Amino acid sequence: TTPAAYLLSRFDGTTGSALSLNTPLTAATTAASEKLFQLDLNGDGVIPAPDAPAPRLDGGTGILSPIAGELLEGSILRAGSISADPDGAATITVYAWSRVAANGTETPLLSGASAASYAPTAADVGSRLRLQVSYTDPQGFTATLAALTTGPIAAVPPPPAPVVTPPPIPTPAPVVTPPVITPPSRPAPAVISGDLTAEMVEANGVSSISGALHLQDPANPAAAFTPLATAGTYGWLQLNAQGAWSYTTSSWLDGLAAGERVRERFEVRSADGATSQTLTIWIKGSDDPATIADPGRLELRETNSPLSLAGTVAIGDPDAPGAVFQPLRQDGAFGTLELAANGSWTYRSNGNLDRLAAGETVIDRFNLAAADGSATRLLTIAISGTDDRPVISGALSVAIRAGSEAITATGRLSIADADNPSAAFDMFEGRSGSYG
Repeated sequence: TTPAAYLLSRFDGTTGSALSLNTPLTAATTAASEKLFQLDLNGDGVIPAPDAPAPRLDGGTGILSPIAGELLEGSILRAGSISADPDGAATITVYAWSRVAANGTETPLLSGASAASYAPTAADVGSRLRLQVSYTDPQGFTATLAALTTGPIAAVPPPPAPVVTPPPIPTPAPVVTPPVITPPSRPAPAVISGDLTAEMVEANGVSSISGALHLQDPANPAAAFTPLATAGTYGWLQLNAQGAWSYTTSSWLDGLAAGERVRERFEVRSADGATSQTLTIWIKGSDDPATIADPGRLELRETNSPLSLAGTVAIGDPDAPGAVFQPLRQDGAFGTLELAANGSWTYRSNGNLDRLAAGETVIDRFNLAAADGSATRLLTIAISGTDDRPVISGALSVAIRAGSEAITATGRLSIADADNPSAAFDMFEGRSGSYG
């Protein structure tokens, strides 16, 4: 039979309020989905012991919609939403973006609860992006879903080249042909020709050069030059009315090096001043040799010690005010000479020269040269010998003891003479002393 009322009981066995048959369950009576409610179907007021609560079951995972946005460097990609979870609407708790290279290598990029979007960078170009999300459904179950971009990230294309619109081509103005005007005939202009350029080589003194100019004037066959006498930078020019000219340097130009050139320019005119021309004179330098002072013959007298001598030789060169010598260190027969670039020199003998006899002279000669090789000078050193006394050594003193018989003593003497290696004694016999 149909009971008049149903009696509800929670899982802990306590009795609930009686409800009419058609009374719906309210939120107060169904506060927790885990609670088990039983009905007293026969109306006898007895509620059997409650069964254990039914276990919670995960109805399954949802579906993550594709990643939204343009697959382009610098664009914004957004995570999709989760749908079709049997347990109800899900809440994403973690977003994790990563880069998947063509070879499958995966590199983490960005993760977190707020990383719902990601802007691809230049490093992502050519790779696909992977999004992994973690979420919790209404039943408290967690799940992880992933989505991969449909293709690799593309680079931002370069901006299009600007379109340059050429300016409009102007319409040419009509060509107006001017009338032909024939000027009145005029005589040909006067012409100056001849030795307008000359070259001379500097010499060791004042130098001169000369030449001739010609003036041709169709309107005046008797045309002449304006006479000229003027000083230039390096010399003096004279020109007569007939065009003959001469140029003389004002001083020596030895200071010009070989190949060096200087220029003089003079303006010459016709007598009426209507025609002019430039007369150019080049002065070319020559290689002037250096001048080395003669040091003369230098004398030394041998002693019982090594000899030395020093001095300075002067050098001059018109082409090189700072002329110097070629440095020299040369061994002679009897000594060594050292010459510095500034001309200072020192000579040292090879030990003492006692072997030179009195009146004997030996000579050492050395060639001194300018640095540019344009001049040389001979330095001569003469060493004369002196009379070195011979030295006698040996048994020059002997002590003997007198007795009743004649006594004989013998010994040996030595003689050395630096001037005469074969020096010998003057032999004698029978010379008497005071006692023998």
